[in-house]
Amino acid sequence: MKTAIKSGENMNVTKGKKIYSKIKIVIAIICIVVIIAMIIILVNSYVKMSSIRVIDVNFSISDYIGFNLDQESLNFGTTVPGGTATRVLELVSDRPVKVHIVVNGEVEKWIYVSENDFILDGKKEVGFAIKAPDETPMGNYTGKVTIFFMKP
Repeated sequence: MKTAIKSGENMNVTKGKKIYSKIKIVIAIICIVVIIAMIIILVNSYVKMSSIRVIDVNFSISDYIGFNLDQESLNFGTTVPGGTATRVLELVSDRPVKVHIVVNGEVEKWIYVSENDFILDGKKEVGFAIKAPDETPMGNYTGKVTIFFMKP
């Protein structure tokens, strides 16, 4: 009889270990799901980027003035040293977004933006003017305008 009691105890202990292992697995899965949900919530609340648009900028210095009305880039055409050129971009959004504009490249110090860091709700025209210094050598100059559209 002692043998029967011991084997019954072993079966109960084995069943208890299996149940305990299953409970540990379920708790681990619940913890992982909670951690993933928290990460998604944090990332969504801190990442405000709605979209980004990068536009090429082109500008030439020569001994004549020329226009380029290309719609695919901010091409300011050709002007003489010390000359200026302007272009206008129409920005459109069907919901309110914060707009931030950054200029990079060779023309970075020459471009002036009419408005930056504003809330866009609908349509808005943003002016870009470029003025190269008088001593700028003749040639082609390039850069990029990056427009960030963010949740307000």
